[in-house]
Amino acid sequence: MLDALAPQDVGQGCVVADGLCLAIEALYGTDAMLGDVARHRAERTPQHGGVFVKRAKLGQDLRADLPAIGPDTIAAAQAAGLTAIALQAGRVVVLDRPAVLAAAEAAQIAIWAAP
Repeated sequence: MLDALAPQDVGQGCVVADGLCLAIEALYGTDAMLGDVARHRAERTPQHGGVFVKRAKLGQDLRADLPAIGPDTIAAAQAAGLTAIALQAGRVVVLDRPAVLAAAEAAQIAIWAAP
């Protein structure tokens, strides 16, 4: 899904649950996307669980726009009812890593990275 959207300059992130796409990160960014999922979660099935995927777009110039997550991302993922975050190893910056890991553990949100 993110590969298909990369040429349109969208697609650093998405939220999926039970094989359904609940949201795609676009112009307004990660916070807006996760906020939308949180606001509308009661209207969607499943109402809990899912994965936030964050990665660089295909061909993205990382000198100008480096994908990142931080402690606020964990709080937003928790508010959205998510249970995991998947990062593209080596291409997503984790800001304040100790705080991110502590917040994720407290929220019971798994974080993993894959190429």
